[in-house]
Amino acid sequence: MSASIHQGGPAADMFRPPVLADAVPLGRPSLIWLQPGIARAFGTEDIASCGLVSGWAAPEPGHTWNDGIDAVLRIATRRADQPLMLDLAAEPYVTRQNPIQDVTIFANGARAGFWRLTGRQVSHMTAWIDPIWWRLQDGGSVLRLVVHLPQSVSPAELGHGEDVRQIGLSFRSIALVAGAEG
Repeated sequence: MSASIHQGGPAADMFRPPVLADAVPLGRPSLIWLQPGIARAFGTEDIASCGLVSGWAAPEPGHTWNDGIDAVLRIATRRADQPLMLDLAAEPYVTRQNPIQDVTIFANGARAGFWRLTGRQVSHMTAWIDPIWWRLQDGGSVLRLVVHLPQSVSPAELGHGEDVRQIGLSFRSIALVAGAEG
């Protein structure tokens, strides 16, 4: 290396990390705020795109589909110093060619639950959330949830129309239930 790099000359700028501009606003709040005991509805009427980080199709009236094998969302509540149950209501996309949908939920990296869904009806998947899984942020408790859906498939690939999204679950509602035992 030349002396000018060590002394901060023009060549040193090549090794300096770029200065980052202000964060680009995504046009939506980054969290779904949940009050224990009150269900929030996925879809255009309530949650819309709020807190849906990645792996989501556009919200529709009454529900939102995943788009890909991992749907990531961020939820928050005021204080989560006691065990809570997460209740996620969703309808799997299962067909004769794709008869099962495995669902694994991870909460801040910890495996919170696993379900194998085989019927095309709304199922309530309830998972115990350990208080130590929450992260404190801005006076609240925050969880990054990853819903892993390995059998997500495009209806078009199965010969069911022209929908090319990789869908597995039609998400209907999400809630936290207080007073749960672990």
